[in-house]
Amino acid sequence: MSFSEIDWNYLNSLIYQVNRITDRDEMREFFLNMLDTFIPCQYSVFCLPDGENHLGHPIHHDRMGTKRKVADVPELQTNFVNLRWVFESGLNKVFRFSDYYLKKEAFLNEPFLERCKRYDIQYFLMIVLSYEFHYEGCVILMRNYENGDFTDVEVRILDILKDHLALRLFQERQSKKDDGIVWQEIIHKIVAGIAEKYHLTNREVEVLTLIYEGRQNNEICILLSIAESTMKKHILSIYEKTGLKNRAGLMRLFNETISDKNLQLK
Repeated sequence: MSFSEIDWNYLNSLIYQVNRITDRDEMREFFLNMLDTFIPCQYSVFCLPDGENHLGHPIHHDRMGTKRKVADVPELQTNFVNLRWVFESGLNKVFRFSDYYLKKEAFLNEPFLERCKRYDIQYFLMIVLSYEFHYEGCVILMRNYENGDFTDVEVRILDILKDHLALRLFQERQSKKDDGIVWQEIIHKIVAGIAEKYHLTNREVEVLTLIYEGRQNNEICILLSIAESTMKKHILSIYEKTGLKNRAGLMRLFNETISDKNLQLK
């Protein structure tokens, strides 16, 4: 399976926006809307943990005009019976139901089955998001019989996106923890590792840090008291040293660095 350059650019843009949008709910809504371009479905929901290994705080994307009746909350958790092991596994996993069960009755309770039948929902695709074996959230996509089951290519797309989503939610959770782990400190540690590996100058380190904080070009110029042309020269130098071409590439580098088992965040 291969993607076109346009597909890769779109995926890179989606990954960049997932990391750039600071508001968690806005990010989730954006993700579902944009994902529909790649993986059209009749109904999708993006949930966060509500208690230990439970689904809650849903954001919906609805192409059917059902007014969110398909996946009612707080009933959502109990709708998916026999799937508790998925949420407790600690795995970051893309889960196409038809790969595991021949009949929906095996994992959906009767009231939810009736709602699915009413709206012709036949197929399900789920991303269980975990980071360092901690459950971070869940995305569920639903499709009707006419549009068919989710394809291997669509599963692969979600497989590419799942690590970025899990890390983004981990960042959100870490930033709210009052235990001395401050996300700002993590960013500085990540940048320090990148700077050492690619021999960045002190000014390039400052620019890269602000990029990872989600700052726009004009903000970087103001905060560092430099001209836009100077700022662009620093960014081009960072691209040249790292072998990258755009900010989406820098975000991938950030994700790869933070996932490095040799990097101690605490």
